[in-house]
Amino acid sequence: MQTTVFMSSVMARKPGLVKGGKSGREKPEQSIRRIDCSAERPKPKRRAGGAANANSAVLFLTTLILDARTNGVSFPTMSQQEAPTLAPVIVIDLQTGMFDGLLEPPIHDADGTVARAKDIIGWARSEGRKIAFVRHDGPEGDPLAPGEPGWPIWPALGQAKDEPTFSKSVGDAFSNPALGEWVMGQGAREVILLGAQTDFCVAATMKGAMGAGLGVTIVSDAHSTLDSPVENAAEIIRRHNREFASAGASLVTTSTLTGG
Repeated sequence: MQTTVFMSSVMARKPGLVKGGKSGREKPEQSIRRIDCSAERPKPKRRAGGAANANSAVLFLTTLILDARTNGVSFPTMSQQEAPTLAPVIVIDLQTGMFDGLLEPPIHDADGTVARAKDIIGWARSEGRKIAFVRHDGPEGDPLAPGEPGWPIWPALGQAKDEPTFSKSVGDAFSNPALGEWVMGQGAREVILLGAQTDFCVAATMKGAMGAGLGVTIVSDAHSTLDSPVENAAEIIRRHNREFASAGASLVTTSTLTGG
């Protein structure tokens, strides 16, 4: 299966000692350009006969619209004229190495995570939403390094040929400028995130999306991770869901999102 792949321009960094060998970085805060709105704007001069002219214009337009409707002309509603682009779905790092168990344990509730991800992908397609897959390019020797058996997108997800893949070598998927361009090119103002790992690349991508000025919805039961030495995966997921909400993300379950 061939899909469009957008390579990240960010060079791979030496990974830290994190479980699973995946590195992450926080997107630096962007400065806000402030505009001075304190100066009082000059008031426009009122033209003589303005009220009469306005009434004449309204009467003319009303007559024109009524005449058009009489002749079978229809006018688009506000929702038809200004319907916003649907938020695309971004599937983060659900790669073979997260599920096959060959070099690392599968992520927590691997089968359930795949099932819910497939439900969301199917729902997005039926809604006409765009879908992108993010693939982590680990350093040499990492289970997710390019060319390793664990590197490809997990085939069970059924990625379609027209659903692009964006590569990255750090935690934040928006470190690859092509992903931001893909989202902005659709006119979307929000993204829907799911995938792995909760405490690394999902968290970093949420921050990256917000730093780009996008609204973020996270599917609370469709992201997962591995146990840490001090916290099991289920606890990590619950804690991060609270932190995601505190950071300003919207949280929704798979069944609520898809209506299933």
